[in-house]
Amino acid sequence: MSCDLVDVDALATQASDAPSVQVWQQLLRGEDETPLPLAAHAEVDPTGTAMTTADFARTAMRACLTTDQLLRDRLRAQLRPYQVRGVAWLASTAESEGGAVLADEMGLGKTVQAVGLLSLRVETGPQLVVCPTSLVTNWAHEITRFAPGLTVYTGAARRVDAQARIALTGTPIENSLDELWAILRVVAPSVFPHRIVSIGSGRSDRSPSPR
Repeated sequence: MSCDLVDVDALATQASDAPSVQVWQQLLRGEDETPLPLAAHAEVDPTGTAMTTADFARTAMRACLTTDQLLRDRLRAQLRPYQVRGVAWLASTAESEGGAVLADEMGLGKTVQAVGLLSLRVETGPQLVVCPTSLVTNWAHEITRFAPGLTVYTGAARRVDAQARIALTGTPIENSLDELWAILRVVAPSVFPHRIVSIGSGRSDRSPSPR
C-alpha cells in the first residue's frame, strides 16, 4: 500500500507549527517517550520493497540538521534540502562503508556536494580529488569558490591508500557495464577487481556486438 507519510527533507530543513512536526521536534531533542503521530511510524520506500521506520527517519533528520549547521560554517554555498541530505548520506556512508557512488543527472549539484563532503572530512587528513586532466581546472575553481583553502593535487592516484572513496556519475542510466565497473572499482576495488563479463558471451561489455 502506498501513502504519503513523512517528508524527511522538509522536516529537516523547515520549521512548522503543525502538531506532527512539533512531535518530531521533541524527538530530536531526545524526548524519546513522546508518542509518534499515527502517520509517522513508518512509510513504504519508493520501490515498495522496504519500510522507512521512525528511527531511520529521525536519524536522517538529525544527520541533515547537523550537516546543514556544519556546512554553514565551512561551505560558501546555500545548498538545497536534497543536497544537504546528499552530503549527510555521503558522510555517513563514507564513515561506515568506506565508499559511495553519487549518481545523479548533470546540473543537480554533485560537485558542490562532493566539495561539501571534503570540507567535512578535512580534519581526518589529506583529501584527494581524482579526475581527468581536462577537469582539473574546473575542480580547482569549484573548490576555491565553495571551500577556499583546500589544495588540489594532480597525477596518477589509483594506488593511493584511502579510507573512503566517493565516485560521481552524471549518466547513471546510460552507463555501460564497463563504465559501471570502472566506477565501482574505484569505490570498492576488492569487490570489483575484474572487468564485468556479459553473461553467456564470455566477453566484456566493451566488446563490439555482432551486426
